Amino acid sequence: MATFAVGDFSQDIRGFDPVSDKLDFGNVSVHSLILGQDENGFATIVFPWQPDQFQRILGTDGLGIRWSDLSADNFAPVANEHLRQDIGAVMSWENQTGPGFDNLDSVPQDTVYIRSHEKDSVTRIDNFNPLTDKINFLYFGTRERLEVENVGADLVISSEPNGQQFVFTGIQKEDLIGANLEFHFDQIEEDLLDRAFGFSPEQLALADRTSLFTPDGGYTDGAQSRPGQFVTAAGEAPGQPTSLDESQRLIQERADQSESVPVGPASQQDSGGMGVMDMSMDMDMDMDMDMDMTAPDLSAAVMNLPGGSNVHNSCLQLDVDGSLWWGGGISGNLIVRNPMGVAVEDWQVSFLTPHGSFESWSGEVQVSDAGNGLNKVTLTPADWNRSIAANGEISISFNAQGEDLADSGALTSAEFFADVVAPVAIQAPEFMAGEAVISDPQPLDEQQFSPSEGDAQSESGLSFAEPASADVAADQPVDFGVVEDVVKEAPSPASADSNALMLEASGNLYWGGMSGILRITNISESAIDNWSVSFDTPHSNFQSWAGSSDLEALSGGGTRVTLTPATWNNTIAAGQSIDVSFNAVSEGIPNSGELTSALFFSQVNGSEVASTDSEVSVEVVSTGGLADTAAPALSPTGTSLPTSTDPVSAEPDGVSTSSQPEDLVNPVQPGSATDRLVIAPEVVTTSGQEISASDKKVVAYFEEWGIYERDFLVQDINVEQLTHINYSFFDVKANGDVQLFDTWAATDKRFTAAEQVSRTFSQADWLELESERFQAYTAGADFVATTNSDGSVTVTGVPMGWNTPVDYVGNLRQFDLLKQLHPEVNLGFALGGWTLSDEFSLAVDSEADREAFTDNIVDVFQRYDFFNTVDFDWEYPGGGGESGNASSPEDGVNFALTLELLRGKLDQLEQVTGEDYEVSIATAGGYDKLANLNLPGVDPYVDFYNVMTYDFHGGWESKTGHQAAMINDPGGYDVVTAIEQFQLNNVDLNKVILGAPTYTRAWGDVDAGETLGLGNYGDSRQAPGSFEVGNYDQKDLITGINDGSYELIWDDDSKAAFAYNDATRVWSSVETPATIAGKTAFVDDMGLGGMMFWALSNDSSGDQSLITAASELLRGSATFDEVISRSEQFDFILGGDGQFGPDDFTQSNPGSVGGGMNRSDPDPFNTAVSMDDRDDGSSLVDSTQMF
Repeated sequence: MATFAVGDFSQDIRGFDPVSDKLDFGNVSVHSLILGQDENGFATIVFPWQPDQFQRILGTDGLGIRWSDLSADNFAPVANEHLRQDIGAVMSWENQTGPGFDNLDSVPQDTVYIRSHEKDSVTRIDNFNPLTDKINFLYFGTRERLEVENVGADLVISSEPNGQQFVFTGIQKEDLIGANLEFHFDQIEEDLLDRAFGFSPEQLALADRTSLFTPDGGYTDGAQSRPGQFVTAAGEAPGQPTSLDESQRLIQERADQSESVPVGPASQQDSGGMGVMDMSMDMDMDMDMDMDMTAPDLSAAVMNLPGGSNVHNSCLQLDVDGSLWWGGGISGNLIVRNPMGVAVEDWQVSFLTPHGSFESWSGEVQVSDAGNGLNKVTLTPADWNRSIAANGEISISFNAQGEDLADSGALTSAEFFADVVAPVAIQAPEFMAGEAVISDPQPLDEQQFSPSEGDAQSESGLSFAEPASADVAADQPVDFGVVEDVVKEAPSPASADSNALMLEASGNLYWGGMSGILRITNISESAIDNWSVSFDTPHSNFQSWAGSSDLEALSGGGTRVTLTPATWNNTIAAGQSIDVSFNAVSEGIPNSGELTSALFFSQVNGSEVASTDSEVSVEVVSTGGLADTAAPALSPTGTSLPTSTDPVSAEPDGVSTSSQPEDLVNPVQPGSATDRLVIAPEVVTTSGQEISASDKKVVAYFEEWGIYERDFLVQDINVEQLTHINYSFFDVKANGDVQLFDTWAATDKRFTAAEQVSRTFSQADWLELESERFQAYTAGADFVATTNSDGSVTVTGVPMGWNTPVDYVGNLRQFDLLKQLHPEVNLGFALGGWTLSDEFSLAVDSEADREAFTDNIVDVFQRYDFFNTVDFDWEYPGGGGESGNASSPEDGVNFALTLELLRGKLDQLEQVTGEDYEVSIATAGGYDKLANLNLPGVDPYVDFYNVMTYDFHGGWESKTGHQAAMINDPGGYDVVTAIEQFQLNNVDLNKVILGAPTYTRAWGDVDAGETLGLGNYGDSRQAPGSFEVGNYDQKDLITGINDGSYELIWDDDSKAAFAYNDATRVWSSVETPATIAGKTAFVDDMGLGGMMFWALSNDSSGDQSLITAASELLRGSATFDEVISRSEQFDFILGGDGQFGPDDFTQSNPGSVGGGMNRSDPDPFNTAVSMDDRDDGSSLVDSTQMF
């Protein structure tokens, strides 16, 4: 046992053994030392006043120690009381002790626990309600340099020097309530954390810290508790001290003033444990407050109609606008305004209206009979509009059937809302035993008014409502699609005057096409029902989703378009207009700029007039020609519109036979393979031979952390080459929770405009997009479309600012946008990995845990609905992963039970969403770990296996070895032996995806010997690697091969490649496009389901890309000869027949691993070591780079 003194910032603590050693903090002050972490989460001792002064704690292996590795036994007595508290705060958080981790499964968490030790960590808190939610500092590990400031619309709580931040979106410092800020006694009564907020200590709540860890060393305060005062801060906050001297001076002044409110230990308290603070406050609703306290605005705490759990619902204000139609129809927008300074989430609005048949496509509607001829409408949001920003509003489109309304004109709030709701009285909160309680509103039937009393509107003319939350500022348009059959109705009488309807075109031009609006104006004095318009245009492929269009090719070129309405826009009121959106292919006009009527309509002589079944003759006039002074037209605003002498016909009667826009054809995929690949043994390349199959999978993993040092973003993924992309990793907890690992990367990071995902469509593909996608790319809030000089169109994601109310940003929003741009790709979330598999076994070891685990997986699918695949990367069932991982002999059985349960739940989810959900497993490649997987038990519930046929050898060994050889490994760790395990367990090989690494395993200090280093002694720590010792990205090693630094060698006995640098004595395994071509030949020959790659960020770009090689070959767009010829060529070949070719990877007896390879192979497949003959003494550890 050794004891290490803490606090010498000139040197690290080295050789610390958590099993036996201790840390000695001596008599050091809490103001001179705090606990922290480095960027990798390893423990540091930090000087609070200077960021570059820290001391690391390194273990006996030279690597960092984590605070979670330590226990009470590792701390010698700590003399300073406050330092004991702060050490306890950090240790308790890292070891998940105390109130932050109590009852997580059963009690909703409405408390944010602030920390200070996690270096550069940024936590975003959405939907925080300062009136009800709490901010707690029990786990805060310092007394210094706390900052609380407004940054734009957000509140940021940060601490230095570790740089940890908590961002409360849509909250301001002035919104905080003293009673909802919780500290332990010494933090504010003896030290100065209160100064950062502007409260006096007695206004803040005290929380009992005795459930936290505390090192030995003497009596430690912290049992006190009190509720605090329900007030906001008055005046400016004085702020925290900026130096050690200032801190000591201010603390001494506080001690001399002795102004802290005396609060006794918990044992001395009464009043139900709420504290002995004298709460001698008037409990009446008009209670007095101290002059230095500011009463908070509690208008948001009262609801005026029952229903909904959100306390902000009642202060939401409602307004309407819209249009009235013939027969009492209403087409309107319900405007929901949030007048508060905080965002409102998961709102609900209720109102009374005399009108019926309320329908909306922007949320869920419930309509009930409120009596007295009134309907109560309750509206809750859709997923996309569930948040209303601070001081913001959203617009909800709706239709309704009006009662006693005009047949035309504008809709007003006075006409729409019932005059039955009394003005809302703003009430102060009741104080009960020191807790702030917001009074419940009376039920509607108990309020003191009758239907004939009161006023439905506030003085501003706005109705009060229940709540709402909005990610968007306006209602999203509803795509009704193309209506094939419109029921004919007898039209209303209309004037026989000519020019009853008039057309006007506007919009934008792009290369080869247009996106426009056709405005149809009724210039008569009567409404027109079931209208029809016909016009000639020189352009083609007219498409609209606001009605049905019949296209007739004209003999002289161009198209005659007859457009009839959908059911929802079949009436045009007198003097009113409707807009019909459309796309078309342009002919003979500019490739950019504005679309005008003159450019859109044909310039023809005379007019074409069509009569209607209602005996109304209607002439539609284009504004593209000369004005017709005999028939002035009125725009919707009453201004005169120009008319033309080349009219277009319109028919207000009936419906012409509609012609839908042609359905878009999905990209053509090559046919399925029917011919087995046949390769002559003596042929090195196959001279144009290719794989004809199209159903092979190409799977790759995106590393969550790749956005940091690796600088690999979602936008860098070459999506067209992949069928499946897995996001790595989600964390699996012992209780079945599925959590994000790095929330900053996953959901918080704001990517700039230059970092957004994008996709470029050719001109032809762009014009053939289905309407829903076109609208999403051009009219939604997520994308911007740009036309390029060659006519192609690039669609790019829109960056999200800090003030934009969205559910999530970060990598996952980029995945969301990626799916919208590439709906054909399958996106998955991977669970576990090398580092996060520690609790996997515990998450499946009981029926209750399996239920929770599978429920949480379903929740991920529902929350992030762009995912359709879950990938289980449990490393490994039965053990063999990272030391300290939980494991059990029953893992395989429990895994099968889990997958069976999950499959049933996903089948149910499919019935709701219409999505096909896939389950994949990233399996080990080693036969021993595959034996623990329980392949027969899990197989019925698995769609495919991503087999990690790599990491067979690596730097954990003292001799060089292939990490992904095909055959002949002495210990049986090779590709063929791995695939054999699936055959032996009767797994359909089409479900088996062959894995390949895009990184290498390397050793330094390797002598060339007679084998250019293969099988010779080496030290992986002497191979610098790309980002860590012993591992190079394939792209980096290929660069070295290309510039001649490395020789490239083919081991024809094991069927594997490696590289050797004679000058640096570095040896490394490697894959090239040529070896991947060989492995695709093996995939095709064996009938496997495709290839998988770990990971995207390691791969080369261009001709040397491994993923490109596999994708082109498996999809039939390249030949073996083409891929092999562009690959880096081998310098030497060891063993075998002295040649390299795809035949090295195929068998003379297809379909059986035991069939052997070609005759030149000295050790064909059937001589591979059997399970009984394997060298069990091998030091091989079958790990994985997936961490």
